[in-house]
Amino acid sequence: MLENTSIPYLIPWLALDIDETLSWTVWFWMEQMQNRFWNPENLTILEMMKKYRYTFNVPYRNTDEANEWIKKEIHTSVTQEKIELEPGAFDGVQEIQKHIPISCYITVRPEVVREWSNNRLKKYWFPDLPIIMKPMNVDKKDGNQRKARVLEHLSDIVVWIVDDNPWLIDHLDDAYEWVVFMYNNVSKKEAYEQKKNYIPCPTRDDVVSEVWEHFSI
Repeated sequence: MLENTSIPYLIPWLALDIDETLSWTVWFWMEQMQNRFWNPENLTILEMMKKYRYTFNVPYRNTDEANEWIKKEIHTSVTQEKIELEPGAFDGVQEIQKHIPISCYITVRPEVVREWSNNRLKKYWFPDLPIIMKPMNVDKKDGNQRKARVLEHLSDIVVWIVDDNPWLIDHLDDAYEWVVFMYNNVSKKEAYEQKKNYIPCPTRDDVVSEVWEHFSI
């Protein structure tokens, strides 16, 4: 049974991820890790993001001290409030809504930061919609598998999602009529090029134009 997914007032069709899709989360965590622990390559934050994409890919991040700090801070609303929006995120959502309803947000953020996440979205005038979050008993490494099961559970309502994490596709059953608009991440593009449901979108403008195009089909 998937908790917190029985939401009768959802509107078809599109769901939105939050981190690295609306919120510039990786920038914040890489900045924090550089300042607190290490940066032996002397990379700028942007250079580190381009090279490693996510903090867990940074080879020298995997220390007990760093992992314990992240484990604690990721569940703290005070820390989460410091995370900025992705540039252009609000405008992109507004453009999408001109052509297609947005149903909900589906995220691997832990349930414990629900109130902060909801308040943050409202503060920046994003659509007031349900947020489906990761239960606390689901490990972070299983977040994309959980998200895939949520999408399949809501298959009568949500069939499209804007997301940045290609590992979500690995967990989606091909029998499910899904479409993932993969924002700003082509790290596994070649592996998915034959999948008709994978739409690479290098920029936010690409997301908007691809959503418009597919909605008009």
